[in-house]
Amino acid sequence: MSKYMVKMTKAKKEKMDKLSTSAGIINALAIDQRGALKKK
Repeated sequence: MSKYMVKMTKAKKEKMDKLSTSAGIINALAIDQRGALKKK
């Protein structure tokens, strides 16, 4: 087992599989909305 292997539940693995391509690349989008949280 690689030192980078992580144990995860079956449910978490299934969710990660839904977010990943067949090549194992995770599809994600991060949007910075910190400006939207500022008080005017």
